[in-house]
Amino acid sequence: MGSCLATQKPTSRLVPKRNNITDIALQYKTIKILGEGASCEVKECQTVGGDTLTAVFQKNKEKPNSDIKCLFVGNSFIDCYMDSNHFYIATVLCTGGELFDRIVKSKKFTERIASGLIKQMLFAIEYCHMSDIVHRDLKPENFVFENGNTDNGLKLIDFGCAQQVVANKTYNNIVGTPYYLAPEYLKKQPRNGNMLKASDMWAIGVISFILVTGRPPFNGKNNNHIFTNIAKQSVKFPPRIAEHLSNELKNFILSLLSKNPKKRPTAEQALNHPWVSGQADIPDIELGKQVVGFLSQFKNESKLKKALAELRKYFYYYLE
Repeated sequence: MGSCLATQKPTSRLVPKRNNITDIALQYKTIKILGEGASCEVKECQTVGGDTLTAVFQKNKEKPNSDIKCLFVGNSFIDCYMDSNHFYIATVLCTGGELFDRIVKSKKFTERIASGLIKQMLFAIEYCHMSDIVHRDLKPENFVFENGNTDNGLKLIDFGCAQQVVANKTYNNIVGTPYYLAPEYLKKQPRNGNMLKASDMWAIGVISFILVTGRPPFNGKNNNHIFTNIAKQSVKFPPRIAEHLSNELKNFILSLLSKNPKKRPTAEQALNHPWVSGQADIPDIELGKQVVGFLSQFKNESKLKKALAELRKYFYYYLE
């Protein structure tokens, strides 16, 4: 659960000055609940006396951890308020749908389009990392479009796992989604802030691989199998798809999926890679219905796994 971050080059503002309004209902009326987490609720709201739709995040003041600063990241911010019990953060309401849904519905998907999408993602990650914030749960579902009119409005959402880090401070907790976890997470050894940033970059590599092949680079029958493959397997592109992919793309993905976090490029370095920066001649040939078909299948499987996980949590809570 968290704020959204515009994926075009953001401004330098991080934490704005809070508005001292004590009754959020004076500014916004709730239309519906979009989602709920342990300490945060997200509502679709409309400005009182107007027709502007926004997403308002209601954050419990009794759980003031570092993610409150993460909620302010980015230039999708509109305003913020506080009362005796909560922080309220109003941001742009994203209505354009998830990344995979847009791709599956599109009439044409090429390597050049994929490059543009990854570039937008990297802008968001670069800004987070410059602010010493790691997302820790990067995945396609957490990139959505602001509206349905353009492919240049990709937003990063869900900062519920995000954390502000210090370069050489040790962090032990493990959060994230199995397919996108970096191998250093699985070694159960302490990680510092720089390694957590590198883990975000690993996830971008996984997303890039999925975008152009329709499947994850490390798969498995269950989470333990996936984790074993992440730790031990090397990256292999599907042969029939690989022959149509540029060498610059393969080089980009392989650099991000280095098992050694110190060898992965930073977000800034990744933005300067020829495949992303436009220095290379990126093919504008359709990746094929096979890739889009695999993407659709992977998207549906991911949603099913998420639904089953929520169902297990429900029954666990009920039985307790």
